[in-house]
Amino acid sequence: MSKSSSAQEGWRLGFEGGTLFSRTFFTDSTSDDYVKKYYTGYRFGASLHWGRSEFNGFILGIHYVDKGLRYQYKTNDSVNSIAQVKQGTQYLEIPFCMLFKQDIGITGFVRESFGIGGAFQLTKYDSVLTQSNSGVFSMYNTRQTNFNAFFRLGIEVGNRFDNGDLLTFGLHYQQGFGTVSEQNFFNPTNGKGFFNTKLNGSYIALTLGYHFNLSNIGTKEEFFTSNKPKRGF
Repeated sequence: MSKSSSAQEGWRLGFEGGTLFSRTFFTDSTSDDYVKKYYTGYRFGASLHWGRSEFNGFILGIHYVDKGLRYQYKTNDSVNSIAQVKQGTQYLEIPFCMLFKQDIGITGFVRESFGIGGAFQLTKYDSVLTQSNSGVFSMYNTRQTNFNAFFRLGIEVGNRFDNGDLLTFGLHYQQGFGTVSEQNFFNPTNGKGFFNTKLNGSYIALTLGYHFNLSNIGTKEEFFTSNKPKRGF
């Protein structure tokens, strides 16, 4: 097997981060007075790649995720104040995906991924930030489960350097199964409920990553000696 061919396989350690956009659903219908907005979340973490061949491989990752949404509405108190709630959930996710790669030119490539994984909640309750001039607003929240399974699809474009390291830009869609938290909004003064919501583990993410070729460990670094970059995942 030639050096160029063998370099297309092997192990890589990657680090990535990016922004994500949450998905949620509302269990109760609400009036037009309620304004619902997503806020931009984020994720960052590490991954271990194994290139099984030139065109396919596997990746195991671990990511920290913070996502959520905001609510704004009138409390209808004496000063008609506006209340805002920023609701977020934080968890660790562990995805396992299969990769398929196609080369673009000499150093470029595109690769697709699909797989499954699990998300593990880090806190007993969701984080909540309330802002209001009125004291009549409060929130009670419960955790449905500490684990949420998901299915993931992704596509990345990237560049391959002479030493085999990779730089990637990715778009990922994750579909969670089941509810990870249920939120109940109410007025503690009279017990009147406002609305209920639920969060699952679904989102769309834009990511930037750098992946180190582990075959370089223990080898002498060479500069300006190769006209053809090492391939691989």
